Amino acid sequence: MEGSRKITPLEWAIEKVRWQNPRIRALLGSVRSLDRVLESNFALLHCSPTRLLEIWDTLRTVCWVVQTKVTPLMEKPSVLPDLDEAVRNARDTLTFLDSEVFAHIDRFPDRPEEQQLDELRKTLCITIGKLHGFLVDTLGEILAADPRSQHDVDYFLARKFPRDVEESEWLETSVRRLENDLMQLNGRRHADLGSVIETMAKTGQLPPPEAWHRLAAFLDALESDFTPKLQSIVGLHAIRFGELETLQAHTRDLPESCRVVAELYATAGAVLDAIGDESQEAGGVAADAERVLCSRIITCLRVVEDELRDLATFFPLWLSSIEKRRALMLRQKDDVADDPGHEDLP
Repeated sequence: MEGSRKITPLEWAIEKVRWQNPRIRALLGSVRSLDRVLESNFALLHCSPTRLLEIWDTLRTVCWVVQTKVTPLMEKPSVLPDLDEAVRNARDTLTFLDSEVFAHIDRFPDRPEEQQLDELRKTLCITIGKLHGFLVDTLGEILAADPRSQHDVDYFLARKFPRDVEESEWLETSVRRLENDLMQLNGRRHADLGSVIETMAKTGQLPPPEAWHRLAAFLDALESDFTPKLQSIVGLHAIRFGELETLQAHTRDLPESCRVVAELYATAGAVLDAIGDESQEAGGVAADAERVLCSRIITCLRVVEDELRDLATFFPLWLSSIEKRRALMLRQKDDVADDPGHEDLP
């Protein structure tokens, strides 16, 4: 029988990318847009004309998305029986919406006249609830039938689900932005940091002023710009405990090493000035002091270099983990959302 045949991983992989994920995004985006203008009937009947037109514009936009994006995405049958049933239910309800929602909306122009506003208010009372109910119910059914989820439909109909999605999306966006900053810093790392380490290790002397100014600017970018951004991510809700521990270590060690390097360089300059080099003996003492201070500076700079390498390795793995557990991709279990040890679904 067709319904009992074995589904190949390739079939689901293709459907997931071409149909299922776009369905989820389109439905979820529509729900979130409509949530912003979901008012009581009393509020719809008595709100200001400005608010009324704001609600009207949002409703028209959501209707356009449902008709041009959601409807075509429901035309493809699913290879999975439960998901196919959910898609068929959505198609049936869309037919109902044509007469119960879209036909009423189409009676009004893009910008209703003042004498049409009372009728528009009544129409919104009827149509918004029906459209919102379709979107929420359909999203819940389709997500519950997705094989990547072990939730029942109640989770996806709850307020927790959109909040989880929003927090996960914000975390992913923030991490991607920070990864771009990190890539730019690593692009400068050899010229501004690695070359200074190599030169100091060979000569046992402090870098010349020009090289030091480049290094100081690089360290300042790490301490004053990159680290605060990294610290801001630590406070996001969707971050996991293991990730939090890793990031806290970097936000502690990276700026500390940058500060120590600046202090050692300033100390080295003061010490060398105090010793002077007028006599051969003083010159020998100065050279010894400079070598000792250079060795300490090199140690700190290598800590900075290692921190950047570690972060460059960690960020792609972190993003991959975020993507796998995003609510859009359906977490495995709701009750392990804060468990650092569970494995994410592929």
